[in-house]
Amino acid sequence: MTLPATVYGEQFTLARQIEDARVRVARAGAMMTKLQQATWWRFGIWMVVGLVVYFLYSRAHSRLRRGEPPVEIEGGPAPADAV
Repeated sequence: MTLPATVYGEQFTLARQIEDARVRVARAGAMMTKLQQATWWRFGIWMVVGLVVYFLYSRAHSRLRRGEPPVEIEGGPAPADAV
């Protein structure tokens, strides 16, 4: 399936897409500056809680911790001990 080169009769080039992305990032950043300080504190606390849960779960369920070999990806680099 190929995507059309034009949308609503307008040509979308790589340079145009990059410029559009920059404008969107700038707009999002501008909106973020208007958030209240309490919102940022809640966000930061939520991120810390999420990271703690993520790392505790991954540490408890790690294949290496259980002594299992890592999963090999077909077509990926060879394991270091296979050389």
